[in-house]
Amino acid sequence: MLYSFAGGTDGAYPYATLALSGNTLYGATNQGGMPGCFYYGCGLVFEVNTQTGAEKVLHVFNGLDGLYPSGVLLVKSGVLYGTTLQGGRFENCGDGCGVAYKLVLKTGAYTVLHKFAPEDGANPESTLTLDPTGKVMYGATAQGGSANCWDGCGVLFKLTLKTGAYQVLYYFTGSPDKAA
Repeated sequence: MLYSFAGGTDGAYPYATLALSGNTLYGATNQGGMPGCFYYGCGLVFEVNTQTGAEKVLHVFNGLDGLYPSGVLLVKSGVLYGTTLQGGRFENCGDGCGVAYKLVLKTGAYTVLHKFAPEDGANPESTLTLDPTGKVMYGATAQGGSANCWDGCGVLFKLTLKTGAYQVLYYFTGSPDKAA
């Protein structure tokens, strides 16, 4: 066993994809961190040393800046990018439609790059994918976008690393593409 989450301030339910750099694993827990987002917390981003098993919490979500992280993507410049399933913008989304974020490892600076809304995609569940140029990330949402589905059928989107510019590439319609 490398590390066992206790379910409090160190996180609970590591739900998302891990990223590896040298002897350090980066990831996110679906809950834990701090109370305030329900009983177990909103989730957090962490690192674990693969040699010692020591964990360090890098960011604790508070609901407004994200809720239930979906995964992390490590970019060689020492920056983690990720999405949260909920949180961010709360109009028409109950607990929020989710966010895309940036976390600078050296400074701990956290920035919300995009707050999802029903019309441009909601509830991103997938880990972001970096294109070969290292300048653009791609992702998908489970809901939002097209009105053909009850809560929208989801979208494919791209996010520019340098500017954080967000663009929907494809709106799933439910038929014949059968998304979400």
